[in-house]
Amino acid sequence: AGDGTADPNYHVWDGTSWTGPVDINIPTTGRPNWIELASKPGSDELAMILIDSNIDVYGMRWTGSAWDNMGTAAVWDATGAIATEKSIDVAYENTSWDALFMWLDATSTDQYYRTYSGTTLSAATLLDNAQAWGVGNWITLASNPTSWSDQIMFWVLDVGSDLNTFIWSGTAWSAVHTEHTAGAETNASHAFHIAFETHSSNSNDAWLVFGNGTTVSRRLWDGGTSAWGTATTQGDDTDFMLLNAQPNSGECLWEFSLSLHGYHRK
Repeated sequence: AGDGTADPNYHVWDGTSWTGPVDINIPTTGRPNWIELASKPGSDELAMILIDSNIDVYGMRWTGSAWDNMGTAAVWDATGAIATEKSIDVAYENTSWDALFMWLDATSTDQYYRTYSGTTLSAATLLDNAQAWGVGNWITLASNPTSWSDQIMFWVLDVGSDLNTFIWSGTAWSAVHTEHTAGAETNASHAFHIAFETHSSNSNDAWLVFGNGTTVSRRLWDGGTSAWGTATTQGDDTDFMLLNAQPNSGECLWEFSLSLHGYHRK
């Protein structure tokens, strides 16, 4: 948690009570604006990435007892895209348990990633988004819950209101890349979301829902064919979106602003 200084604090919940605040010593100099955490399946490990008020990006991991810099004590990127919107994220692969860190850079088409294998942190590597229409504003990662998959879906909304998705296989970015719209409802808030289905009969499938001008659009990712279905629309325009899959049935529920609610069960 940010405490108004350059170093964020952390507290540990032991099942009964919280520990007192302890500083996490990081090399960034601005106050943290966004902090994202992800849990490593089946362990006490956490991964963290943050961006501060000076648009410096940095990541660490929690081993279960201490914070570790994974061998890199320097700022990862001193020219992040934007500090006031969520331009960072982190997720774990579901089989290898490697961590994938993502962030946006101040160069319009540039987005970077690093992986951590449990022993080695990779170099910062460029993922170019040739269809971007400006600097990215919002990103999100979603891990495929299928037990044998290391797939992670990555999507980005840029300042030109373009919404793009990319797919990480566990070792590389797939050639399957889609620009879903060049006119999302807004780039000032999180006007999109995605969730993988959790029922075994629909393994590898995912739903993308996003504000698209005057409607809400939905697209199904068919993991079996590695293709996006045709977008369907309904409802009114919206500027904030959340989407979740029910763990047992796989039913997807989405909620968005303007008091609109809906669900789709495949």
